[in-house]
Amino acid sequence: MQANALTVIHKFIRNELFEVSRRLACADPADPGDVRDAIEALAVTLRTHEAEEDASLEIDLRAADTGLAARMAADHQRLDDELERICLIARALEGTDPQRCAAILTRLHLDWNRFVSAYLAHLDDEERVLFPTIAAHLPPLEAVAQDAVRDPRADEFLRKLASMLTPHERAAIEQARGAHSRQLSRA
Repeated sequence: MQANALTVIHKFIRNELFEVSRRLACADPADPGDVRDAIEALAVTLRTHEAEEDASLEIDLRAADTGLAARMAADHQRLDDELERICLIARALEGTDPQRCAAILTRLHLDWNRFVSAYLAHLDDEERVLFPTIAAHLPPLEAVAQDAVRDPRADEFLRKLASMLTPHERAAIEQARGAHSRQLSRA
């Protein structure tokens, strides 16, 4: 499949999922706030991505395949419910004694990795099944740069994203970003 805005965002999400896994693997009961903050920040990213996917793809997917649309909606709900459960566990870290915190961190690490496994399977399913079904309606690769302009953290996001892209993907995004910047400066 040809790269598009969503496949590139999925690369970013995979990286962020693994980054939180890494943090959890070496978490110390002395600083539970770092773990909680990392999980909460990624939860915002995942929920934003889900909402944007639902808003931009649901109509086209329902028109193409109602069963697939229902399956994807159910997956999003299941993953969001699991993410909320993990966030609740992460919030429970605050104010616990070191021994209890260590036990919660162990559980959280295992639960997080199970969540990551399910999320990765979901992304794979979207890319193998959903995206080909509605390929003509997927946002082009260049949309990543155009969407990022609206975000105040765009430079940090695009810098981080660049390390995950193929040279072709990077060039397309940079070209679109440059063109968009030129348009903004003319306005």
